Amino acid sequence: QSHYKQFTTQKGNDTMVKAKIDRNYKTADISNWNVRTFHDYLTDRTKEKYGVTYQPFGQGAISNRWRTEQGQIKNAAAKYGNVIVKAFIDECIRTYTPKAQYPFISFGYMIAYKVDEFPRVEAAAARVAERLSIAAKAHEEEVDTDWF
Repeated sequence: QSHYKQFTTQKGNDTMVKAKIDRNYKTADISNWNVRTFHDYLTDRTKEKYGVTYQPFGQGAISNRWRTEQGQIKNAAAKYGNVIVKAFIDECIRTYTPKAQYPFISFGYMIAYKVDEFPRVEAAAARVAERLSIAAKAHEEEVDTDWF
């Protein structure tokens, strides 16, 4: 399945076909996610898990809060990678207990108060990668993997 959407543009008498990276989190490869994709994911997961509309963390003008959170997501993705950031979000959502005043968890809250989850998520991802590597080597060598 292609992660690119094709579209055409008209410039003068020329028609050009361009490819645009699919940023829909439901269909796109995680390596193609950007800040907007993560916010879409957070919005949908918040509605699904907590039944409320997602809002960015903090006080002040909502536009400033969105920009702050966009920067936080961009920095986290640059530092940890998209797979780890998504796993971090999933773990924070999984373990969060809603409260009357705070009925859902935002990314800003995650970064401020749950940042210690990153090393745990990274360690879990490393363990999975190691198991996959061992399994791949065993398969290459045609070793009986039933004993794993």
